[in-house]
Amino acid sequence: MGLVSGMLSASRFAVVTRPREPDFDALAFEPLPPGSERRESAGFAPLEPDAPYQIGPDRFAFRLRFDRVRPDPAAVAERTRALERAEAAAAGLERIAGRRRRELQALAEEEIARATPPRTHFVEGVLDGERLYLATTARARIGSCLALLRAVGVEAHPQAPWLEAGAEPEPLPGVRFAEPGASAHGCRFLRALIEQGEAMAEPIAGAARVALAEVEVSLKGAVHVELFRLFEQGGEPLSAKLVAEQGVFRFDAPTFRIASLRAPAPPAGHWTERLDARLENLVALYEWLDAAYSRLGAGSEGGAPAAAEAEISARASGA
Repeated sequence: MGLVSGMLSASRFAVVTRPREPDFDALAFEPLPPGSERRESAGFAPLEPDAPYQIGPDRFAFRLRFDRVRPDPAAVAERTRALERAEAAAAGLERIAGRRRRELQALAEEEIARATPPRTHFVEGVLDGERLYLATTARARIGSCLALLRAVGVEAHPQAPWLEAGAEPEPLPGVRFAEPGASAHGCRFLRALIEQGEAMAEPIAGAARVALAEVEVSLKGAVHVELFRLFEQGGEPLSAKLVAEQGVFRFDAPTFRIASLRAPAPPAGHWTERLDARLENLVALYEWLDAAYSRLGAGSEGGAPAAAEAEISARASGA
């Protein structure tokens, strides 16, 4: 998945502060030397080899590269047992003391790590004026990306309509939101989006997650009818695969993130042309979602759909 090719998953952020021209080279990625004791390395790289970071007026494209060495646990355990047997035989002992066993385990882990190549993961990103797009929806990866961006002077926060409107994120009974800005407002919006026909839950190869009281229900396949049944029982959707005029995509409601979007792009041409086309499609989809949120939430406190707002408040108070 990425911004230039493949299925597009993206998280959107509002930029709070940033230098006019971020110095990505100041935190450029450095490979781990063979046999190094370091286990991790992270930094910036151009979106394409030897390409410039700046690709337009106030638009910068980059990749965040993460290399990590993770020794195989089974190999470490086997090597530890071999070291224990060798030391016990040399010392004429039946058992190795616990403290020494832990030291041998650390030694075995270090040996395996030095022979293990790092695993590489990339996250593509675009800094477009006062907006930041990262091609991932993984919470842990997003945190690492934002930390690296802060190191080059780019401070950004999640962007969602309720945050833009100044409304505080709200909890959803029985669900723990682990990310800043995640809110039940998004769940109510997704429910209104489906119920009022603005978008349709994918009826054949669909997928959805619904919070019902203290239980999270996962649906797969022909989910449309079952989804409405859960809505009638008071369920609130956490995510769903949607079909709309803008395309087919998965929408994560509490965080207002988009995943698995088939973004069209010119089959040939320069990579910046493909990036521009796919980014234009992504921005248009986000703008449509923003407009739908405003339209469906008109007249409700905090910008959440009014009917769902009243219902969820009643359930939370035990009415």
